[in-house]
Amino acid sequence: MDAKSGFSALFCLILLLVTIGTAQDQHFYVAPTGNDDNPGTLEAPFGTLEKARDAIRESKKNAHSPTSGYAVLLRGGTHFRDRVFQLDHQDSGQDGAPIRYAAYNGEKPVLISAKAITGWRPLSGSIKGMRPEAHGQIYEANVDKGWNFHFLFINDKPQTLARLYNSDNWHDWPKPQAIGAVGANGQMLSFAEGELNHLSGLDGQIEINLMPVNYWNTISVLYDIDPPNSTAYRHSKNPTTFWLDSFQEGNYNLLNALAFIDEPGEWAVDSRRGKVYLWPESGTLGADDRVMAPLLYRLIEIRGDADKQQLVKHIEFEGLEFRYTDRMAEDQWPEEWIKRQAELPDAMIVIEDAENLVIQNCKFFYSGSYGIDLEKHAQRIRIVANEMAYMGCGGILLQGYGPGLKDVNKNNILTRNHIHHTGQSGYLHSAAITLYQSGSNEISLNILRHIPYVGIQICGANWNAYGPNKLAQSLDKQEPGGVDSYGNARAQYATRWQDLPAGRESTFTRENFKKYLHTSNNKIHHNMVIEYLEKLSDGAPLYSWSTGMGNLFDRNLMQRRDIEIPQQKWIFALYMDDYVDGAVLTDNRVWGPVCTAESSPGLQLISKDRVWGQPYSDNAFYNKGLNLWSGNIQSFPQKPAGYDDLMREIVSLGLEQGGWPGDLPAHVSELINRLNLNEKE
Repeated sequence: MDAKSGFSALFCLILLLVTIGTAQDQHFYVAPTGNDDNPGTLEAPFGTLEKARDAIRESKKNAHSPTSGYAVLLRGGTHFRDRVFQLDHQDSGQDGAPIRYAAYNGEKPVLISAKAITGWRPLSGSIKGMRPEAHGQIYEANVDKGWNFHFLFINDKPQTLARLYNSDNWHDWPKPQAIGAVGANGQMLSFAEGELNHLSGLDGQIEINLMPVNYWNTISVLYDIDPPNSTAYRHSKNPTTFWLDSFQEGNYNLLNALAFIDEPGEWAVDSRRGKVYLWPESGTLGADDRVMAPLLYRLIEIRGDADKQQLVKHIEFEGLEFRYTDRMAEDQWPEEWIKRQAELPDAMIVIEDAENLVIQNCKFFYSGSYGIDLEKHAQRIRIVANEMAYMGCGGILLQGYGPGLKDVNKNNILTRNHIHHTGQSGYLHSAAITLYQSGSNEISLNILRHIPYVGIQICGANWNAYGPNKLAQSLDKQEPGGVDSYGNARAQYATRWQDLPAGRESTFTRENFKKYLHTSNNKIHHNMVIEYLEKLSDGAPLYSWSTGMGNLFDRNLMQRRDIEIPQQKWIFALYMDDYVDGAVLTDNRVWGPVCTAESSPGLQLISKDRVWGQPYSDNAFYNKGLNLWSGNIQSFPQKPAGYDDLMREIVSLGLEQGGWPGDLPAHVSELINRLNLNEKE
């Protein structure tokens, strides 16, 4: 062998060894039974995601960058999480070489944020304030002092947080006797005599589920509880009210006190004393019963820094299941949060300042808030074929920056997700999918069902709040929008005053304000919304309010047949609400009622009228702006023409792309079976 041939052979050997080493380095394994002292191999896996993340960081520093990217493969079983898994720009993959966090070989890894509560025992004797019917029925256990959780699960079944009035219909709740003005110390409310009895010393633990208006609510925290005078002050950073000293509705319920437990399945926690109380649904707690409560508000946080040009890129999640997160009390919400939707803007996975991520074939169950939240700069993120069920708020939230020039939340794809039974933490204004200041997204082929409010809502800010007659309602008159219990309004829209021509002195018309509204050019097509507006009023399965231009609602199918609430009002088939212009609505089908009476035991259609120079397109479709309507059909109780054909079209398109996860509605499953059978034949 000559020198040249020998050198070539040596080079090939070195290349082979490097290739083998790289192939080994690109896979790391994490298992519930693993240990972070292990090397992270299949035979000796890591015990935590953090160790796998850090191993990838170290490998990248050593220039081991496999051309196909890295993979962290999670073994089946329960991965308990007591801290948020955090990723930043240094955890990015590359185009064509992503970093994947995925289930191993068809196994089912479940990431949960929950802690077992043990040591249950029958409550001996009674405690002041206990209901007579609860005597001898209550179990108690010790928990860490200060742990003020809002959910309890027995054998994975959610239990009912004790409430003063045992009704889920807010129309059955009372209204305050008197309402004080919002201010630095919160807002004083006066209650019926005796309602606050036995709540002394529970400041910061008792919550009030309050309906300021008929289309959204707040779960505020009570302080300065004064039973003799029947008063308390509500504290909340949720900007849900439009008047400084009154509500449009005001119906309320009180939550979380031993004194409210009066039926099986109810529970309450006294975090001050470190006690939790439960009336078991079955009457007893057995040794095999597993009782758990959530620890964390979110499971994964992906956060870059766009100002430093440090975006998080090319990370993927696939085949993972996420369970059990809590909701943060409203008096603790961070000031910097945008709270446009009158609900909790948090999620199991929170993504901020990121691009080119993928979340697919995952499951999200029992979130205290959303499943996925895309905040600020979020682009080209694909959320595909996930199931989100029993969510505290909705399934997916997209929130860009407030009115201004920063248009960076856009070009995302949400498709073939199955989102159902939302609003479970009490936030009733929850849509399955919500957009604020987010544009050019494609939202298609999603199945959305059993929703307290609307299926898909896209929102911006109303121009007249920035017009010649500004509607600044905050105490300092500096910010437009609804106020929280302290009189602050900034969180409603989070206006970027520095981007406006004359700052806070800027005034706009309806037309020239559009450039600052980034909920534009969204394509919403071939979605199914089934059983919507189950709790609230003033909405439709597809809803829009004060948006930018160019949003398309095409060939969506909606159905509401299972329930009817007599007290509801303002229920429409499609709803282009205040200051929506430039939208196109074509060939949508709605099989469901419409109702506009203040209180209607029957159904009434809206009359044709003129708003801003344009007639309503149809009796069932509420149109407040200059929008194009074509081929939309609503009917009830009969099925609208073309309904079955559109359903077949949607299902066929979905099956071509891979179908949907979870147990689908019976009529959808039957159609899928027929189509599959026809294809085989």
